[in-house]
Amino acid sequence: MATQFKEVWRLPVTRGLQLDCDTTEVTDGSFLTAHNFRFRNAAASLVGAATPLAKVASGQAIGHIGWHRDADQADVVVICTKDWVHTLGAANPIYPLNVAPYGALFPWDSGSLLGKIVVVNPAHPPQVINGVTIGNLPGGPNLANRVCDFAGHLILTRPAGNPQQIAGSGLNDATVWDYTDPATDADVMTIADGGDAVQLVKRCGDYLALYKEKSTHLVSYVGMATNIYSQQNLTDQWGAVSQFAAEDVGGSRHVFMGRLNFYGLTLAGVQGIGDRVWPFILKLKQSGQFTPLLETNVWCALNRAYDELIFSLPLANGGSAAVVYHFKEDAWSTRDFPYTAAATVASTSQAVPQTTIAQLLQMIGGMQDPIGGPAQALEEVFLAGDSAGNISVLDTGAINLAVGTLESGDTDYGDAYAVKQECGMFLRGDWTGVPPQVFVAPRMARGDELVWRGPFVPDYRGRVDYMATGRLFRHRIVKNGGTFQLFGYAPRMRGIGK
Repeated sequence: MATQFKEVWRLPVTRGLQLDCDTTEVTDGSFLTAHNFRFRNAAASLVGAATPLAKVASGQAIGHIGWHRDADQADVVVICTKDWVHTLGAANPIYPLNVAPYGALFPWDSGSLLGKIVVVNPAHPPQVINGVTIGNLPGGPNLANRVCDFAGHLILTRPAGNPQQIAGSGLNDATVWDYTDPATDADVMTIADGGDAVQLVKRCGDYLALYKEKSTHLVSYVGMATNIYSQQNLTDQWGAVSQFAAEDVGGSRHVFMGRLNFYGLTLAGVQGIGDRVWPFILKLKQSGQFTPLLETNVWCALNRAYDELIFSLPLANGGSAAVVYHFKEDAWSTRDFPYTAAATVASTSQAVPQTTIAQLLQMIGGMQDPIGGPAQALEEVFLAGDSAGNISVLDTGAINLAVGTLESGDTDYGDAYAVKQECGMFLRGDWTGVPPQVFVAPRMARGDELVWRGPFVPDYRGRVDYMATGRLFRHRIVKNGGTFQLFGYAPRMRGIGK
């Protein structure tokens, strides 16, 4: 005799990818596939669209986007290709600063100290931006790889090509680099443990987090004439996989990618956080698509409006894969991300043309004025550049062409031997454009072939009707363009027997 009809709500849906377990052990609300969805505010939402903004004249790939404030406290967005350094502003949507190509390496990095904006490259002397001109940084090392500010100093990694050093400028002066004069407070520091190279540095609270290839450290500012900086080791087991593979996510916390996992760094230490998604990386490695050489080109970008950190992984076929950490939800996903650089920047008149902002409709925080109406500029936007030199604003109100997929693990509803019948499901959410599509794959045994049935389309109430019989069930929800927020889904199941 059939048991009573039962609904099983899968809540919450914000747990993201879970790939480090058997398919029958995937937690309710987690997924074997979570592609082009973000997890935020108790919902899984289809990622937003991109709106074209500008293009560099050279057509070279965008290698760096940075946001700084100049001496007049105006927001300046720096955009670099291999041979050109640009600024982005209202009068000139994208303005090249150098008059001849640099012939440098890809990519650059940018930083600032007290309004002085500096760009660095491992094959070209550091440059300082002065309005619409650019020139060599006075007194600085002839080469550097990464740059940031810390405790009133401009910090450069691998100064003069030395892979185990960082250099600090004079106090509150990015143009003073005399390490022999104690009065300047400039200094160079060697971190020789292990013999591996310094990858990058980033501020972390009152400290400077220093990443090497195989270790991580905290650097503090002492300010003594003979010992400007002090260094302590956090771990000698894990370092950053590349020079652009770590980011500050707030609250004195960093997230970075190593060779064996993704990690969280705090002032208390380093801890692995990527077990649930690392099988995705291992699969790319085992297929030959993600090699140790390509690991050195991993980069990440913080989309601050959505509390997510995107890691872009270059692949052997010339494409890329993106892994996204939604750090407020502690959830992971994957994404189509065909870009070579990205960053959160200011949307003031110096950063993004206001006429463009007014056309972005309901981007991020939402703008209520119609196209062409008063420009109520958002505080920040997420810019991305691609291999053809195009700059776009991501997550806008434009038409969304993304295809998002959520696929559950296998569920036996608590009894692997009982035969069950699914009579459809309910979706709790909202959408625009074409409705989401639901697929189901019922099986009698784990070794049976996975055969998907569908698509089945929900009605206006979110009800989806189908009939499927088996002992194990797997579900897939696909949304093609438009918008979609999913708060939960409820398969309708009744037992038949054993």
